[in-house]
Amino acid sequence: MTAPALASLVFGFLLVLTRLSGLLLLVPGLGDGAVPMPIRAALAVALAVLLLPVVQTLLPALPASPWLVARCLAVQLAIGLWLGFLASLVAQALIIAAQLLSYMIGLSNVLVPDRSGTDQTSVIAQLFGLAPPLLLLASGLYAVPLAALVASFSRLPAATSFAAPDAVGLVVHATSAGFGLAIRLAVPFLLAHTVWQVLIGAAGRLAPALHLPILALPGQLLGGLLLLAEAVPLLMHLWLVALPPFLSPAGL
Repeated sequence: MTAPALASLVFGFLLVLTRLSGLLLLVPGLGDGAVPMPIRAALAVALAVLLLPVVQTLLPALPASPWLVARCLAVQLAIGLWLGFLASLVAQALIIAAQLLSYMIGLSNVLVPDRSGTDQTSVIAQLFGLAPPLLLLASGLYAVPLAALVASFSRLPAATSFAAPDAVGLVVHATSAGFGLAIRLAVPFLLAHTVWQVLIGAAGRLAPALHLPILALPGQLLGGLLLLAEAVPLLMHLWLVALPPFLSPAGL
């Protein structure tokens, strides 16, 4: 292999690695502070080696100027961070739904440190936060973000400028879709919570001295946990079904 060919190959590898590194900084599961940086770095290198032959024909030639090389790498990092942010919105739908469930069950004040150790979250949100990477690996849908990454090299070429069509509009659309998905996942609990509060309010009007909201709290906790135990498989299935259509509007 000649020196120019080797330099072009190394440049292409760096382009793929830089975009992957930005993606893995924010992608659900691997983007958490709980995942050690050496693991993310090793995974980025391994995926770059695997994806380079697939996308090599879509990569530009090695620029003559070192400044253009640095600018091209910076653009790849920005694209990777943008794609990782869009992917993180999918997982945030589960987290938002979990926070709503915690409030309606009565566990919103039971806080535990999150996986990064820098903040606190509810117990249910902590459990739901572990679901996206586990579901992706168990269902085989990890191929969806990988295919989206490969497609990004044709829709977002590795050039010296970030030429994403309507990038802000795509983020707004993905954010609204994520909130909509979270509300749909929480609908059974919203209905049950509304009916429960109406019954307690009606009973409280009949016996105002009994302080029924306090007396009914154990029943609310028990009923909410039983409903959650029954609904978790369905919620996870609905999230998996919504995943591919959720990514497609973002141009992935």
